[in-house]
Order: sequence, then C-alpha cells, then structure tokens
Amino acid sequence: EALMLENAQLKAQVESLNAAVGGRDEALMFENAQLKAQVESLNATAGGQQAMLSENEALRAKVDSLNSLVTSFGQKETDLTNKVHSLKSLLSSSQQQETELKDKVKRMESRLRCVPQEIPKQNAHATQSASVMSMLEGGYSGGGVGQIVVDVLKDIELGEKSEVTLTDLGLSE
Repeated sequence: EALMLENAQLKAQVESLNAAVGGRDEALMFENAQLKAQVESLNATAGGQQAMLSENEALRAKVDSLNSLVTSFGQKETDLTNKVHSLKSLLSSSQQQETELKDKVKRMESRLRCVPQEIPKQNAHATQSASVMSMLEGGYSGGGVGQIVVDVLKDIELGEKSEVTLTDLGLSE
C-alpha cells in the first residue's frame, strides 16, 4: 500500500510535470507563433522599405528630368524674350518708317493738287515757245513782228531785258 501510494504520487508528479511541460510547450508554441508573426511583419516592412527606396529613386529620376526641363524652358524663355525685344524694335522702326512714308505721301498729294493748276500754264508756255521757236527757225530777217521778237529774245538772252526771262517764255529748257 505504501507502494501504491508512492506510485500514485509519482503518477501525479508525472502528470503535473507533463501538464507543466505541455503548458510550457503551448507557451513556447504560442511564443514561437508570435516570433514568426514578428519576423513576417519585419520582412513585410523591409520589403515595403525596399519598395519605398525604389520608388524614391524613381522620384529622384523624375525630379532630375523635371529640373532639366525647367532649365530648357528657361533657355527657351530667354530666347523668346530676346525675340520679342527684337520684334518690338522692328515694329517701332516700321512704325517710324510708316509715319515718314505717310508724311511723304501727304507732301506728294499736296504737290499733285497743284499740278492740275500748273499744267495749263505750262501748256501755254509750251505753245508760246513753239510759236516763237518756229518764227526763229523760220528766219524772220525782213523786219516786222518777227524781227522784233528776235531782237527781244536776243536782248533777253544777253540779259539786257530784265522784265522778261527765258523761263517766263518757257525757253529755259
């Protein structure tokens, strides 16, 4: 009976130890599962960080590309600004030339308005000149009106008659 009691006590101890070991196994298994979850979480975080690093590098490449474009646009802006200044200068010069040409046109129109008034006078001078020239060429040497005209013209040509000039008679040409 003492053996049985001892056997029962040993069995109880074994069960107690098995329960303790079993509880400990469960605790270890639970702790192991937690550690595995942490490792997976860290791996996911590391993978996320790697993805973030790759994305960061891609963004840096885009920033470099955009900086290059900004520089290019800055140069184009400078070129366009210079062209605008050149065109403004050309426009100013063209406007000045336009003003000068308008003034010249006004002067010419003013002269043209006077031309119709001068044409009858020139025609009259031309007719008188032609008749005088025909008389001179005809050789009026016998006297009369023809001789008087020839004498007057000679006096005019020599400068002895100051009232009438060759221009007045249309003979200056």
